[in-house]
Amino acid sequence: MVNRFRSAASTPNLLFFLISLFFLIVIIYANFIPFNFSSKFSLHEVWDFFQHIPYLKSRAGWEGNLLMYIPPAFFMCGYLHSYQTSKLAKLLGVFFTLIFYGTVIVSIEFFQIYFPPRTVSLNDIIAEFSGVVLGVILWILFGNRFINAWQSIRNGGQPAIFSALIFYVIGYIIFCLLPFDFILSLDILYRKLGNLMANSECNFTLRCLAKNFAVVIVNMPIGILLGLLWETHKSTTVRNVLIFGLIISISIELIKFFEVSGISQGLSLLTRPLGMGLGLWLLKRHQKKPIWLSQATIKVGISFLILPYLILLAALNGWFSQAWFSWQAAVHQMNELQLLPFYYHYYVPEAEALSSLIYVAGSYVPIGLGLWFWRALPRRSDRLLMPALLAGGCALIMETGKLFLSKHPDLTNILIAITSAILSYIIASWIRRWNQNTVPQSLKSITPNTTEAVTTLDKGNQITVAFWMLPVQRLFALSLLGIVIFAVSLYPLEPIWLAIGLALYALLLWRYPAAWLVAIPALLPILDLTFWSGRFFFNEFDIVILLTIAIVWWRSPLITSEQILFPRTGFIIGIVVLTQLISTAIGLFPPAPLDANAFSNYYSTYNSLRVSKGFWWALFLLPLLRQEVRQGTPVSHLFSIGMLIGLAGTSFVIAWERMMFSGLFNFDLDYRVTALFSGMHTGGAFIDGYLATALPLIITCFLSGGYIISLIGIGIFSAALYGILVTFSRIDYLSFTLTGLVLCCGTLLLLIKHIRKIGRTLLISGIILVLTIIIVLPVLRGSYIQERFSSTTESLETRLKHWHLTLSIMNDNWTTAFFGMGKGSFPRTYFLKSNQNFIPTTYQYLIEKENQFLRLGSGESLYMGQRINLSDGDSYTLSMDLRSNVRNGVLTTPICEKSVLYSFNCNWISIKKNAAIGEWSHYQTTVEPSTLGKGHRWFTQHPLEIALYNGQSGSVLDIDNVKLTTPDGDNLIKNGDFSAGQDYWFFSTDSHLAWHSKNLWIQILFEEGWVGLTVFTILLFYLFFTLYQRICTGDSFALLLMASLTGFLTIGLSDSLFDEPRMTLLFFLIAWLAMVKPHGLIGKSIPKSLSHVHSPHHFRSHSRVQAAT
Repeated sequence: MVNRFRSAASTPNLLFFLISLFFLIVIIYANFIPFNFSSKFSLHEVWDFFQHIPYLKSRAGWEGNLLMYIPPAFFMCGYLHSYQTSKLAKLLGVFFTLIFYGTVIVSIEFFQIYFPPRTVSLNDIIAEFSGVVLGVILWILFGNRFINAWQSIRNGGQPAIFSALIFYVIGYIIFCLLPFDFILSLDILYRKLGNLMANSECNFTLRCLAKNFAVVIVNMPIGILLGLLWETHKSTTVRNVLIFGLIISISIELIKFFEVSGISQGLSLLTRPLGMGLGLWLLKRHQKKPIWLSQATIKVGISFLILPYLILLAALNGWFSQAWFSWQAAVHQMNELQLLPFYYHYYVPEAEALSSLIYVAGSYVPIGLGLWFWRALPRRSDRLLMPALLAGGCALIMETGKLFLSKHPDLTNILIAITSAILSYIIASWIRRWNQNTVPQSLKSITPNTTEAVTTLDKGNQITVAFWMLPVQRLFALSLLGIVIFAVSLYPLEPIWLAIGLALYALLLWRYPAAWLVAIPALLPILDLTFWSGRFFFNEFDIVILLTIAIVWWRSPLITSEQILFPRTGFIIGIVVLTQLISTAIGLFPPAPLDANAFSNYYSTYNSLRVSKGFWWALFLLPLLRQEVRQGTPVSHLFSIGMLIGLAGTSFVIAWERMMFSGLFNFDLDYRVTALFSGMHTGGAFIDGYLATALPLIITCFLSGGYIISLIGIGIFSAALYGILVTFSRIDYLSFTLTGLVLCCGTLLLLIKHIRKIGRTLLISGIILVLTIIIVLPVLRGSYIQERFSSTTESLETRLKHWHLTLSIMNDNWTTAFFGMGKGSFPRTYFLKSNQNFIPTTYQYLIEKENQFLRLGSGESLYMGQRINLSDGDSYTLSMDLRSNVRNGVLTTPICEKSVLYSFNCNWISIKKNAAIGEWSHYQTTVEPSTLGKGHRWFTQHPLEIALYNGQSGSVLDIDNVKLTTPDGDNLIKNGDFSAGQDYWFFSTDSHLAWHSKNLWIQILFEEGWVGLTVFTILLFYLFFTLYQRICTGDSFALLLMASLTGFLTIGLSDSLFDEPRMTLLFFLIAWLAMVKPHGLIGKSIPKSLSHVHSPHHFRSHSRVQAAT
C-alpha cells in the first residue's frame, strides 16, 4: 500500500486527483451525518421545496461551508491543468471544475431534504460555490508555485525541508484563524468587548498548561525556518525572530478578537515567540554540533517516558477529575453510545469540533514519534501497523475509561489517534530522508517571480526573504487596517470626511512610502480634534499612525540583514521594550470593566495603554525608518521638513490664540498659550516641550543655501521664539538658553576643520541673535513675566513638595521599587492615597435601567464642557434632568469664550435642585441673548463652550438629557443623554498637580521603578555618546538632534512630558534617528580616528551644513 502511495506521489496529477476525491468523500459524509434517512417526503414534495429554498438571515455555517470546498476545487483544477498545455484547455478545465462541483453542491443540498435534521438553505449553496470559485482562483494564482514546491519536497535535501516548513507556516496561520467567522455586527462586538475580561480560558489547569506547551512546540518549526532565512550566525537573527514572533502573535490575536468564536489569549504573545526562539536555538545547536544519541540511550529514554506519558494522557482525558461510576452506570452509558464516526462532532459548534479534533490528534503524536525513534530513525515510512495498533489501543483504553466518568466516550477519537500516530511517523521518516538527500536545487524555483533582495542559505541555495516576509507583514497590516476601519466608523465628528482624508493619505503613502517621515511630524502638534470629539484615549492622530503602519507594512518587506543601527543599539532597544512592557502590564492589571468609563477617565487602568501608546507607535515605525535608510532615502531631510511644517502650524495657532484672547502684544495679562495640545486640559508643559524640541531643527532651513528657504527659516524662527516666550514658562527660557549653548559648542567642533566657513556662520548667528533680542526684550519688560521670575523660589518649593509627595504615595514593596506603579497610574494613585487637603473632582458614567447618565462629584474645580455655536441676538432654552444626594444641590452651567485653560466673558447659569434626595427631576431655564463668540468669520470667532460644574462640597449630581434648544427647536448639544459616553464632552480643571508628577525622571521612577529609571539613563548616555561620535565625524544633523534632546530633557526637569503620548512618540522618533546610521555608514562601524570621516548628508552642500550650524 505504501509503495502504491509513493508511486502515486511521484505523479502529481494522480496525487491531486486522489486528494480531490478524498475531500469529496469527506464532504459527502459530513453533509449527511447522522444519516437519519426519512422517506415521508415524495419526490414531488422534495422538488417543490427545493425550488423555494429559503435564504436565512443568520450566518448558518457560512464559513465552514465555504472552507470545505476550497481544497477539492484547488486539487481538481490542478489535476485537470497538469494534463493540458494550451490556455484554452486549461480554461475548459476551470469551467469543468466549476460545473462539476456546482452539480455536487446542488445534488447534496437536494438529497439533504431526505436527511433531517439537516437544514437546506440558499446560504449553503452560495457559500459552497464561493468556496469552489476561491479554490480555482488560488490554483490559478499559486498552482505553479505549489507544483514546484512539491517537486522540491519530493527531491529531498535542504530545499525540501525549507518548502515543507513554508507549507507548515501557511497551514499553521490558517489553523490559528479558523473558522474565520468574523464579526459583522456592532452589537456582537460590544458584547464581546464586555465579556473580554469576564472569563479567562486558562486557569493554569493541566489541560491549559498542556495546550500552551503545545503552542510552544508547534512554533518551533517556524523558528527553524526563520533561522534558515536569516542565517543563524548573525547577531541580529535572535532579535528578528523574537520580533517576528511578537508581531505574528499580535496579528493573530487581534484578528481572533474580531471573530465570533475567537478567543484572544495574552499568554500566546509569550508562548509563540518562545517556541520560535527555541526552534532557532535548536537549529543553531544542531549546526554547531549535530545532536546524535546512541540507539541504546534513545530506547532507555523512551522507556522512562512511557509511564509519565500514559499518566498524563489519562489525566488529560479526565481520569483523575472525579470519582468513577459503577459498572451498572458504565454499561448504561455504553448502551447509549453512538458508533458512527464524527457523530458527536455534528452537534457542537464548528470551532469546538475542530479544537477537539486537534486536541485529540496532538495527544497521540508522541506515540508515532516515539516508535520512530525506537526504530532507529528509519528513512522509509513503511511498517505502519505498529503505530496504528499502539495509538488505537491507547485510545481505546482512554475512551473505555470515560464510560465510568461524566464524559461520553467517542470512538471517533480512536480513528483520530491512529491517523495522528501514522502521520507523525510518516512525516518524521520523510524529514529524515530529506535531511540525507542533498539534491542541489535552487529554491528560487519556488518563487520564480520574485526579484527582491536575497539571503544566502546552506550549500549556496538562495531564497527571496521578501516573498516570505510579505504574507506575515500583510497579515499584521490587515489587522491594523481593520482597526482603522472600525475606528473611523465610530468616529463622532464627520467620519465621511475623515475617511476621505485617510484615503488620500493612503494613496500618497502607496505612491511615496517615505511620505510618513513628513506627515507624522507635521501632524503631531496640529491634528488634535479632542476639544470637539471628546476622544482623548484614541483619536484621529492615532488612526493616522495605524494607517501609516498598515500601508507601509503591507507594501514592502521591512526585514533587512544590513546593519542599519549602530552597535549595541538592538540591546538598548530591547531593554527599553522590556521595561515598557512590564510597566504597561503593571498599570493595566487588574483591568477595569469595559464600560463607558474604561476609555474616558484617567483613573481607569486602561490609562496605561493611553500613556504607553506613544512608545509603541514609535516602535512600530522603527522598521519603516530602517527601510528608508537602507534605500537611501534622505530621512533627516524629510523629518526636518515635517517638523518645520508642524512648528510653523503650531506657531500660527499660538498667534491666533493670542490674538483671540489676550492680544498679540499684551505681555501683562495672565494668559499662557496651549495651541492644539488637548492634553493640557489638566495642565502640563506639552506645548513647551514640543517648541523646545522642534526649534533647533529650524537650522536646516539655512543648510540648503537658498535665500528663499533661509527667509522662510527666519520667519519660522521668529514665530516659534515668540511662541516660546508667550508660554511665560521659566523653564522654557532655560531650555532655549541651553539649546543655544549646545548648538554653539557643536558648531565650534564642526568648524575646527572648516575655519574658512566662519564668515557665513557669523552672519547667520548674527541675524539670529538680533532677531532674538528684538523679540525677547518686549516680553521681558511685561509685568506678568516679571511676576513669574519673582515667584521662582516659591514655585520651586511647591515642586519639591509635590515630588516628595509623588514618591511617598508609591507602594512600599520590592516589586514597586524595582518596576514601579505602572504606566498611567499616577492620577489614580494620587486620588486614592494623597493626603492633601483638596480632592480632585470625579466623574463617572453609570447605567440604571438601561439608561446611561453622567455622575459629577465635587472637589477641586472640574468643568465637563462641550464646544457649541451661538447666534447673536437669539435666546435659548437650557433643560436637563438632575438628581442629587443632597436636597439643595446646585449645578452651574457657564457658557464662556473658552481656550483650554482660560475662560472669558462667561454667562453663569445656576440650576438649583429642589426635588427629594435621590429622585430625578426635570429643570429648564432661559439663556438670554449675548455677544458671546463675537466675530464675523470662522477664524475670528471666539470658541464657545458650555460646561457642567458641581461646586457644592460633599454633593454628587447625576445629570441626563442636557439640551440647549434654539427658538426653532434645534438642539445644539450633542450626546446630551450621555448614551455615547464621553463623545463630544471634554473636561478641564484648574488643579494640575493631581494629574502629573511634574518631573520626567520622577515620572519614570514612579511608573517604571528603579529598573526603568536605570534603563532610561543608559538610553540617554547611549544617545548622547552616539550623537557626539557622529558630530565628530562631521554629521551636523546629529548636532541638531542633540540640541532637540537637550531642549526636551530641560523641559522634563519641571514636567512629566511622557504623560502626553505625542511627546513620547516625538522623543523616541528622535532617539531612533540618533541610533540609525546615515546611509553612507551602513555596514560600517564608527572609526576610531574621526578626523577624516564625513557622514553623507542629503542637503545640497556638506560644507554649508557645517557652516550654517
